[in-house]
Amino acid sequence: MHPEAYPDFALPMKEVPVEDIEGGDIPGAELTPEQQRALMPPISKRQLRLTLVRNGISLSDLDAAILAMGDESVIEWQDASEYRRLHPLLNQVAAHLSLTQEQVDAMWQQALTA
Repeated sequence: MHPEAYPDFALPMKEVPVEDIEGGDIPGAELTPEQQRALMPPISKRQLRLTLVRNGISLSDLDAAILAMGDESVIEWQDASEYRRLHPLLNQVAAHLSLTQEQVDAMWQQALTA
């Protein structure tokens, strides 16, 4: 049924909140910080470590934070081939290092060019 063929017939339109649309793909719609984080590309271990050091976070502090979280966290962290912005362990490490989500976002952007 083509709408122009029946000008007097209108289908009801349902409004869908932007946050209910995956990725927020509506022109002009603002993405939430969480949606923006979900779209951030993964980074390598090298990119992550260089960026942390360049931002004054020592690798010994990083290792201590991860060790404090237990063996599974150590394996997850050390054996990852890439890191994703919204991985729960990354956010736990950030909290342990007293980094805000906004600081992590900024460092993530830096890491993409490292």
